Amino acid sequence: MTFSSHTSDSTALHVRASVMTDTQFSYACLCGKQHWHGNGGNPHGNRTEFRSVHCRAQVRGDVCIHITDETVRKLKPKRKQRNDTINQNTQH
Repeated sequence: MTFSSHTSDSTALHVRASVMTDTQFSYACLCGKQHWHGNGGNPHGNRTEFRSVHCRAQVRGDVCIHITDETVRKLKPKRKQRNDTINQNTQH
C-alpha cells in the first residue's frame, strides 16, 4: 500500500526500512530513534511507503520509506493449519 496523496518524492525525506515484522516496519530517523509504522498487512512485498514523520525535531513533512531486499524481515513462523494436522493424524 502506497499513500500517493502525500508529499512528492522530491521533497520527502528518503530512508530505507530497517526492520519488518508481521504488522509493522521501522526506519532510523535523523533524530537517532527507530520509528515504527503499520505495514498494511503486507510484510513480504518490497515497495515504497509515504508516511508522516513522528519526530518534528529534525524533519518536517513526510518520509518516503523504501522497503527493499535489504530490509530485515523478522516474521513469526506460519502456524500449521488445523486440517493439515488432522490429515497427518489420520494417515498413520
